[in-house]
Amino acid sequence: MSRLLIICLVLFIKLNGLAQSITAGIVTTNDNYVPLVVDYTVRSSYSTGPSSTTPGITYSVDINNDGELDFEISGGVTKMGALGFYRSLWVKPLLGTITSKQVASSIKSCTYTNNPYTYTVTAAMANMFNGGDLIDSTTTWDTSPAYLYTSQYAGPNGCSLQNFYSAPAYIGVRLICGNIKFYGWIKVKNLNFATTPFIELQVESYAINKSTFICGVGINEQSMSKNVLVFPNPTQNFLNIKFPEDISSVTISLTDITGKIVINDKIIASGESLNISYLSKGLYTVIIKAKDFTIHKKLVKE
Repeated sequence: MSRLLIICLVLFIKLNGLAQSITAGIVTTNDNYVPLVVDYTVRSSYSTGPSSTTPGITYSVDINNDGELDFEISGGVTKMGALGFYRSLWVKPLLGTITSKQVASSIKSCTYTNNPYTYTVTAAMANMFNGGDLIDSTTTWDTSPAYLYTSQYAGPNGCSLQNFYSAPAYIGVRLICGNIKFYGWIKVKNLNFATTPFIELQVESYAINKSTFICGVGINEQSMSKNVLVFPNPTQNFLNIKFPEDISSVTISLTDITGKIVINDKIIASGESLNISYLSKGLYTVIIKAKDFTIHKKLVKE
C-alpha cells in the first residue's frame, strides 16, 4: 500500500470519527472546536399601525468558519388577531456550496377553541438540547426551517408551541459534505414573548465539531490555515497577518456577521498591520487569499 493511500485512509478515518457527534455546550481540545461567543439579540418584526411595521432583527451563523453563512435565526411579522397575537421565530438553513445544511427538528401540535370551532396548529419545531446532551444521527434532521416559537391567537383561547423558555438551550445543526457529517449547536437563551408585541431571544454562542472544516477544501488549504496567523484576536485598532516566507503577499477581505464586505481585496505583506479601528465592534470573517489557497478566520473587533 502506498504512503499516499495510507495518509488518505488515516484522514478519512479521522474525519469520520470526529464528525459523528457533538456534545452540547462541552468544549474538548481533541474535537478541535471552540464556541464563538456573540450575544446577539434576534427579534421578530411587528406591526405598529395599519400600514407601519417595525423591522425585525436577524442573525446569520457561519457555523464552520468558511465565510459562507449557514443558518439564519429570524421571525415573521407579529399579527394581531381577534383573540391575541400571532407570533413566530425560526431557524432556517441557508443555501450554499455545502452539500446539505440541516436542523434537528420534529413535528408538534396544539389545539385551541374559538367557539364553535376547534383548531389545530401543527409545525416543525427545532429540537432543543440541554448542556451535556449528545447531538448525533439518532435525532431527526431536515433541510426545512424549524420554529423556535410559534403561536396562533396566543391567550386564554389560543395555543402556542415553544420548546424552551428563558433558560439556555442548544439548537442542533448539521452540515453534510459529500458523505461526511459534521454536527454543531447554536446556543440561545432569554426567549421573551410575554411582555412585548414581538418575540425575541439572544444567540449566545455556536460551535461545530471541526472548526477548520471547509467543504471542498483540500488537505493543502487545511494545513496552510495553521501556518497563517491573524493576531491579536480580539483586537481594537490593528490586525496583523503573518504567513510563510515563501509567500510574498496575500489579499485580505473582511465581512461582517451579515456577510457584507467591509474591507475588500487589500494586498498586504507578511507581518504588515491592517488598520481596522474605524470598524464597529462585533464578529468578522477574515478572508485570506493567495495563489494556491483561500483561508477563512474569525475575528472579534472590540
